[in-house]
Amino acid sequence: MEYPHIDPALRKTMLAEISADSAAGTLYLSPRLNFSGEEHWEPLLRAAVERQDARWLADNLDAYKYLRKTEKERFVTVRIPFEAAHTLAESEFNRFYSRAVCRRAQEQGLTHVEIRAGRELSRAPQSARDLAGKRRKAGELYASLREATSVDKALGLKVFEPTGLSVALPES
Repeated sequence: MEYPHIDPALRKTMLAEISADSAAGTLYLSPRLNFSGEEHWEPLLRAAVERQDARWLADNLDAYKYLRKTEKERFVTVRIPFEAAHTLAESEFNRFYSRAVCRRAQEQGLTHVEIRAGRELSRAPQSARDLAGKRRKAGELYASLREATSVDKALGLKVFEPTGLSVALPES
């Protein structure tokens, strides 16, 4: 994923958002994290936001084996997909990035942010591709991002795979 607005100030805002969720007891803990993963999730997420990126976070989730090997789906036990660490890392990093961009927009007196493709959308559903380039009210999207567990859900998409949508400050 591309994060065009990421800079030290935005990273600081992302960290503040993580702290707010942690203090409220609402920091998302994926059910795919094992016990050790749950214990290390917040420090790893903070380190990724402070000085690394989503890829680093995914690599560490894999390297330290912080994900369960299996999960229950209805009445069957299935293996966790091999890309689960990448999906979780990218989704959460992008959600905190998007929240910080919404806050920056509001601080700059902008009323809207732009929904953008953070990566290639060719495999994303048409509903997601249709949103790219559209604008949303920064305050409303920020509130949705605080409640939702992904950018896609905050945008009202009903998808099972991350689409690659993110948020940007409007160009004009």
